[in-house]
Amino acid sequence: MGSRYGRNRRFGREIVEKNVLSSFTDITDLIDRIAEVGYLPEGVVAARGAQSIIERNSLKLPITEVVYRILNREADPTEAINGILRGLTRGSFGGFLSISADQAAGTND
Repeated sequence: MGSRYGRNRRFGREIVEKNVLSSFTDITDLIDRIAEVGYLPEGVVAARGAQSIIERNSLKLPITEVVYRILNREADPTEAINGILRGLTRGSFGGFLSISADQAAGTND
């Protein structure tokens, strides 16, 4: 698990809370202009590379694909995250989790 102070986590929060992706047309534009973010969330470049591998090898990696789609502005972040959480609770990711959507979202204290 990443640090709660990590750049990727910070960037993820800013995507949802501050709509930072609105300044960029897609993931390539984001990477080209990453200096405008003010720090380097290296997961952005990794997501583009991972998506290329997924497509080239016909892999099914739904969480990685959703991250890419969010960064490429193909998916609304909140809706995409909720979709992943619903998928986790339905067991569509191998059934390795048996938690509620509230628990997965951290809202069930």
